[in-house]
Amino acid sequence: EVPTLRFVLPLLFGGAIYLWFPHGTISPYFLLACGLSLLLSHRYRSLWPYLFYPMIGVLGYSCFQLADQVYNGSIQIEEDVAYRQQLVVEEVQWDAKKKRWRGMGQTLIADSIRKKVKVYYWIERREGSQELSSGDTLTGSFSLRPPLPPKIPGDFDFGSYLRKKNIAYTIYIPSFVDYTHDKGTTNSLSQGLNEWRAEKIESLNSYTDSITQSLLRAILFGDTRDLDPELRRQFADAGMAHILAVSGMHVGLLVWISQFLILRFFPRRKWREAVQLIIILLLVWLYVALCQFAASATRAALMVSIYFIGRYCKCPATGLNTLGLSALILFLWNPFVLLDLGAQLSFAAMIGIILTQKFWQDLFLRISFLPESLTTLMALSFAAQMGVGPLLLYHFGSFPLLFWLFSVPAAYLAVFLFIGGWSLVFTGSISSWMAGIIGSVISWGNQSWMNIMEILGSEGLPTMNWEYFPLSFLFFLFLLVGMGVRLLYISNKTAFFRQLHLITIAATAFILLTQYEKTKTEVRQLNLPEDKVCTLIKVGPQLTVIDHVGRDKKGEELKNWNVLKQAYPVDTVHHINVLDVSKYTSDSRTAEILN
Repeated sequence: EVPTLRFVLPLLFGGAIYLWFPHGTISPYFLLACGLSLLLSHRYRSLWPYLFYPMIGVLGYSCFQLADQVYNGSIQIEEDVAYRQQLVVEEVQWDAKKKRWRGMGQTLIADSIRKKVKVYYWIERREGSQELSSGDTLTGSFSLRPPLPPKIPGDFDFGSYLRKKNIAYTIYIPSFVDYTHDKGTTNSLSQGLNEWRAEKIESLNSYTDSITQSLLRAILFGDTRDLDPELRRQFADAGMAHILAVSGMHVGLLVWISQFLILRFFPRRKWREAVQLIIILLLVWLYVALCQFAASATRAALMVSIYFIGRYCKCPATGLNTLGLSALILFLWNPFVLLDLGAQLSFAAMIGIILTQKFWQDLFLRISFLPESLTTLMALSFAAQMGVGPLLLYHFGSFPLLFWLFSVPAAYLAVFLFIGGWSLVFTGSISSWMAGIIGSVISWGNQSWMNIMEILGSEGLPTMNWEYFPLSFLFFLFLLVGMGVRLLYISNKTAFFRQLHLITIAATAFILLTQYEKTKTEVRQLNLPEDKVCTLIKVGPQLTVIDHVGRDKKGEELKNWNVLKQAYPVDTVHHINVLDVSKYTSDSRTAEILN
């Protein structure tokens, strides 16, 4: 058994250092010196930990640097110059509101640069019959632009989002631009899966209502484009958002169904293990391919593969080791996959389950009179929330307080929609009459659940809201959670109180840091579009904004100030608009300072 966490954690630490300092370089002589030091430390065992783990961290830094095309391998382009390119579409989403496609792809610059780069594109439809699908190729002259930074702090940072996807440039192709559109090859496996996926997604319209159809799209195929924002909010406030994103729960349901059917059709043990291994691996990776290799689903598929292969070879691995090995495989395949929020939440939930699920299950079995199956579901929910809680506060500023109440019905709802949805998909090709009955049952069950959610959420489900949650707070909260997990497994009273003492120190530091963030003074200058400058002055709980921009759009102004209020730990935001400094002073030096 290889302790993969000892490799993965230093690799990720080195990658985090690269994200903070992306412009650094590592000399080959330095890598050679590190290799020689490793050989020396292997001879002298006392030096091994002090040199081995820093070397793995350097390797993680190098892996991110080699894979990063934003800084390390980016091309030198001029924004207003159209380069001859061949754009291959990888992901396609149709924006019905703006009548254009958007998504990610890879372009080959055919001019003197001759380089492939990943891009995010927007393509307007040239004619009513034009359709764009994954694998299509567009050949023409297009201009590339780096993504723009957010206009104000706290607003959505599209550039940071693309950088986490390892995308350096964007392409916008209007309808009047001349280019050649070639359809992708139809004999490839991926193209066939995409066509079958699109056909089945479209067939759901004939048998279910719009809300049920959007839920089935998300649960079965990972397509969340049509989900209603209010529906997303209700599921998030109830702690059921994991149902809407393809993750380990969906892969686990597929494995459970497969094992149930295999036991029925292969009762003899002689061939059952081999048949189970082959069928489960095929079904799991086929499902992940249908979901377009979502990071959380890929993590779950890797863990399932490692687990069943290890069991078949009579060498089962521990949960943490299996999780670490799946993270290591993803890192070696593409380090930037681990920056995906879905992957982070998925790994955090699994760490919480592996470390704390037994504790919660033992606790609930002692204090509750519920059946063991229900206490297991509640224990899984508590364990997963311990892992994802800090990330939810950091990224979304809220944490559901009633997740324990909805954990059991959420599991049954997921099973109902998953089994019912796939039954509808396959019976639709056989019998429209039977598919109509199944669709009606799913729609009725989903509508009943929506009515219950609407009644419970009419006054708003309680959540813990923390709008301002900087990265330093996230580290402190993970530290507190980690110490709490250690307390769960300490039987010695002396060690318990010593660990509790450390938690008290960490909590005190966390509170002091919170108060410092609220009371500190900060001055920041922003460069807005159209060469406009804005100055932010934060003094304690008040934020003052000084600019020269006229405010004609009152709604947009209010939205911007709300975003600013969420980006800083302040109570009020004041705006001073200096339109003409000469009205306030005749001194040129004073006017220059004010400007």
